[in-house]
Amino acid sequence: MQTTLATIEAIDDDNVSAARALTLAILRDAALTAQLMRHANASGRAGQSVSTVDQAIAILGMNKVRSVAAALPAIGTSDAVTGTSHTEHLQAELVSAAFCGLFASGLTRMNAPRLKPQETAVCGLLQNLGRMLAGYYLYDDIVRSHVLQAEQNLSEDEAVTRTFGVSFDDIGAAVAQHWKFPDVLQKSLDGGLDKVPARPLASPLEWHQYCAGFARRVTDALFRLPEHQMKGAVATEITAYRTMLHLKDTEVTELIDGTLAELDASLAASGNPCSASRARDLLRKSSDRVTDWLSPQDSLTKSSVDDVRKTRVEVIYQLLRSIHDAFHFDMTLLCVPNGSTELVAISGVGRNANQIISRFRCGGAKADLFRSVAAKSIGLYVADIHGGPYAKFIPHWYENLVGARSLYLMSLMHDGEPLGLVYGDFTVRTDVAPDGLDGLEMRQWRNALIAALRPAGGKS
Repeated sequence: MQTTLATIEAIDDDNVSAARALTLAILRDAALTAQLMRHANASGRAGQSVSTVDQAIAILGMNKVRSVAAALPAIGTSDAVTGTSHTEHLQAELVSAAFCGLFASGLTRMNAPRLKPQETAVCGLLQNLGRMLAGYYLYDDIVRSHVLQAEQNLSEDEAVTRTFGVSFDDIGAAVAQHWKFPDVLQKSLDGGLDKVPARPLASPLEWHQYCAGFARRVTDALFRLPEHQMKGAVATEITAYRTMLHLKDTEVTELIDGTLAELDASLAASGNPCSASRARDLLRKSSDRVTDWLSPQDSLTKSSVDDVRKTRVEVIYQLLRSIHDAFHFDMTLLCVPNGSTELVAISGVGRNANQIISRFRCGGAKADLFRSVAAKSIGLYVADIHGGPYAKFIPHWYENLVGARSLYLMSLMHDGEPLGLVYGDFTVRTDVAPDGLDGLEMRQWRNALIAALRPAGGKS
């Protein structure tokens, strides 16, 4: 937001190329674009529907554009946006919105060249309007929804609807109507795209609606799903929208790569601290690591594990969370013996942990690294599972199920009896082990896990 404001302040009203730069800068900023659409479409303001940034600038004038930009909350500095994790999350949301707008406009230029790509860009940019507004102004309620999601094992949509009474999409659609957005923008935000007609589109209105909807689904796959699910999700969406948007697999893949590169270049040029890859990492972790949103007063985030009122399950989960956050693992699991020959995961946090836990099972006659470490009182960091002396001990199922490149294993033993194994990983190869794996705090967490496991003989 601050970089956009600086661009606006530097604009010479009579400079055509500078005006073009201004339009491009605004089209990277979903919050500012939404406000300009709001003001330009205000009652009696324009006498027409305004659906592009060029139209909004022409109607409002540069002085009004500057004042609207200056009035927006500055991420990280306003009362509405406090806390580093909150600031980073909002920045990531804006980056994902920018990708959605860029991708939608690129698809329009490629497959519907007679239509206005900037109109589709605005439709794509504002796809998550409700989510972004809630992030700006209703942060405490979002925290409550994530607590509810964790406590009752709900989907994000279910938890948000129970907390707010409506979904993020409902909020966005209601705001678009209240702000008198034109039909093309309202249609693109009103949902209803679960059933995609298998026919070519009949009107520009339909194109902008379904193109923006497809762009949102691709954006969600890239920015919110675990990496190993991303390609499959994108392929599914291409299949669903293929006929109506004239899609070809290779062209869509190339457009995704090109849009990410274009976005990163513009973010770097503007000095934005959040790259596309950083935004994807933050939003993926936000989707999986629900308790990152818990307040410091919540029972699962207290630093002490001595509260006798907690169940052993709560203690174990809290300890895993502490280890996970301290070393910035992408996923952290606790595995315990199941009989004399099998090791199974029973709890975890991080990247898609809930789906992986039930399938993370080590067994059979062939030795593997996980059971070998669990049988010894050691800790082991493996920088690259594909090379070195440990590669041959990685089970064949691991690559497809987990797909992490670096991992850490710490055995939990008491009086020579294996009680369990702590597993932590990094999706991307990380050559240097995190500091403190052998430190005092880790030893305290290890001892607390052993104490929590002992009463039930290794089961929780």
